[in-house]
Amino acid sequence: MIKGAVNMGYKIVMTYNQTDFIKFMKACQNQIRPVRVLRMVSISGFRLAGVLLILIGGINIACFIGGLIDGDRALHISVAFVIIGQLLLMSSDYRRLGKLMWEKYDGKGSEIAYYFYDRCFIEYKETSEHKFDYSVIKGIYEDKLRYYLFVDESVAHIINKSGFQIGDSKQFAIFIAKQAGMDVKQIK
Repeated sequence: MIKGAVNMGYKIVMTYNQTDFIKFMKACQNQIRPVRVLRMVSISGFRLAGVLLILIGGINIACFIGGLIDGDRALHISVAFVIIGQLLLMSSDYRRLGKLMWEKYDGKGSEIAYYFYDRCFIEYKETSEHKFDYSVIKGIYEDKLRYYLFVDESVAHIINKSGFQIGDSKQFAIFIAKQAGMDVKQIK
């Protein structure tokens, strides 16, 4: 037993999947208002820049094929425009970013357990155990299937509602809000 871990109220056991990471990326985008506004502007800017680069690159390639533009350099630049445009379009989507995170995640198939006590919570993995005070939580978000306990702008504990073995997932929002001293915000 870890010191300070008394009166366990919740036990959650789960194995993360790709959807958890995709929804985490969506939660990251909604976490802080200035970041959310900036993210919306950057998504629009990335999409617009991507479309323009693809359009310009496509027109240049068509002109090259039609004989209106000469030189391999013009063709290479046009192809680069199209490729960069596609990358900009792809990078603005939280789904793609979540899938990319999932591909890099080395804990696939590993079980993770969270134990929530009166004064702390514990994350238990097969290879490690970490105790956290509730004061580390900087933001709490909830969607239909998960809670996200952010410890900074891009790191969160993902709690799947289907993984509750002890305690009620619906009452957890009240508990965690009280322990962390902040409201649970909804993600649409």
